[in-house]
Amino acid sequence: MSGINSAFKRHLLVAVDATGYGGGNDQEHFALQSGLTAALDESAALAGLRRDMWLKQAMGDGELAILPQDEPEPVVVDDYIRHLEATLSARNADAPPRRKIRLRMAIHFGAAMHADNGYAGQGVVAVSRLVDSAPLRDALAASQEANLAVMLSKQVFDDVVRQGHVSFAETEFTRVRVQVKEYQDEAWVKVVGIPSPAPRERSGPVEDSPSPAGPAVSQHFHGDVHAPRSVFGVSYGTRSDD
Repeated sequence: MSGINSAFKRHLLVAVDATGYGGGNDQEHFALQSGLTAALDESAALAGLRRDMWLKQAMGDGELAILPQDEPEPVVVDDYIRHLEATLSARNADAPPRRKIRLRMAIHFGAAMHADNGYAGQGVVAVSRLVDSAPLRDALAASQEANLAVMLSKQVFDDVVRQGHVSFAETEFTRVRVQVKEYQDEAWVKVVGIPSPAPRERSGPVEDSPSPAGPAVSQHFHGDVHAPRSVFGVSYGTRSDD
């Protein structure tokens, strides 16, 4: 059996990335990296996760983590997210704007294998694309008071959230379409810690509304109208009254 085949495994994958890192100076970069790892470590410990056993690939302002196969997926999707949002909120409360840590997080389950220059596998590609996707970036940018925006792959959402294994309701998430480079798929986004989420796309299949057989015209008038030889209220097909 070849090396790649013997190494093949599927894992829960968690990618995080900090927003605004590129605009900071050296001191701010150093503080953010230190604060990021501390927040992730503290939140995992509060959730009862063994982060010291995770395989981690550091990326300065972010991280890719490959979790052990016995790490409970619902705890990662629920408790870890909630503790991370609370940890970031407490840390950012008194921090100057340039030293606040605001994170994007993506969670996926897929193939991940140790390779010569990091980690390989389609799962690694997918979670990396999700955390860097425009819908996730836009969600966090649209909620400036938020500290954490999370994107779940379709598989994780269907298996964990939709099946009721976490305290998050599926209606708290927004369905989006992700397309980054060659990757494209459906995913689900939630801005954590915001009481009034933005309007959500329907989670079920979208049904086409029946189309009328032809054009419909309706007019509403108030007062007298003088229009000899005019015809009003002609319609073809169906229309709904106000």
